[in-house]
Order: sequence, then C-alpha cells, then structure tokens
Amino acid sequence: EEGESNAAALQREVWEETGLKIRTPGTPVWRRSHSFVFRQEDIEQHELYYLLRVPHFVPHGTNNPAQNEVELIEDMRWWPLAEIQASDEIFVPRKLGLHLAQLLHQPLPAEPIEVGV
Repeated sequence: EEGESNAAALQREVWEETGLKIRTPGTPVWRRSHSFVFRQEDIEQHELYYLLRVPHFVPHGTNNPAQNEVELIEDMRWWPLAEIQASDEIFVPRKLGLHLAQLLHQPLPAEPIEVGV
C-alpha cells in the first residue's frame, strides 16, 4: 500500500493471504521483478521474499479484501520440499524447489538474491 514499509506490507499480506499474524518480518532472502498482463492491465511487480519460521497452522484467505485475488486461489496447503521438487506444478519463482533447498542447506544470503521469473 502507498507509504507502507516493507515490514508492514509483509505483516499485512501474510495476515490477509494466510490468516497468520506475525510480529517480526524475518529475513529478506530473495528478490524478483516481473512484468505481466493481468485482466488487460500491464503490471510491473517487484517482490521481496522473506524467510519466516512459523508453527504449523491451517492457512486461509478469508482476510483478503482483494476479491479478484481470492477468485484465483483454488487451494492452500503446506508442501514438503521433496513434493515441490518432484511436482509438475508451476511455482513462482520457477525454480522454487532449488531455491528452498539452498535456504535450508546453506547459510542465509547476506543480501537478497535475484531468483528470476
């Protein structure tokens, strides 16, 4: 939202899209820029991904005020890393399984790394 800090945006987005309230934003680990057309509108999106370790919870999107986003979500669930790596699903970023494995098995990057499309 206009004038919102990255930390405030993260807290709001996580609550709206998963129902989880977080206190601290965690560590920024990835970044990605992407241009696309959504419903006949040109979108230029700049993303910053954070690593957050949270207890297991059942995600839900009932707090999301953006009905056009809600209509696009078919399902929410937790994915084990091995399932992501073996899946034919399209993830964003595209090499999500590789990037997650690096986060789990290597030191965190000092600065967010570019993860492409």
